[in-house]
Amino acid sequence: MAIRIQDLDKELKSEKSQIRSQLMTIYKMNDGGVARLITTSLSSAELDRNLKILNKVVKLDSEKIVKVQNLKQELIKNKQKIDMKWNQLQIVLNRIHEQEVKLKKEQLVKNQILDEIKQSQYFSQLKLKKIKNRPEFYRDWE
Repeated sequence: MAIRIQDLDKELKSEKSQIRSQLMTIYKMNDGGVARLITTSLSSAELDRNLKILNKVVKLDSEKIVKVQNLKQELIKNKQKIDMKWNQLQIVLNRIHEQEVKLKKEQLVKNQILDEIKQSQYFSQLKLKKIKNRPEFYRDWE
């Protein structure tokens, strides 16, 4: 999708550049180019030929403008799709982060409980050793 957007962006820039150069050429002919072309025609056949040429130029230009507009619309749609996906990924990322925080808290609590159990077990074993080491403990058994 990102590659397609880059391609569309390049194509759009290219089309804009072509239209810009055509407009610059028309403005450089600012000596009445189109009007002069029509009014200086010596015969109706030449006028007809000149009008056909102008018609083709106008048609090609309008097709380019439509193409640029379509490319722009497609680019906007693709960017919107990427923005939607980006937002969805951000939501998922936030959920993952929240889950990580929750799991870390749970792990901390479990580690504390485990440490308490180990400590309690250690003290219980110490007490048991003390009891076993007392001579009174063995007297009752005899």
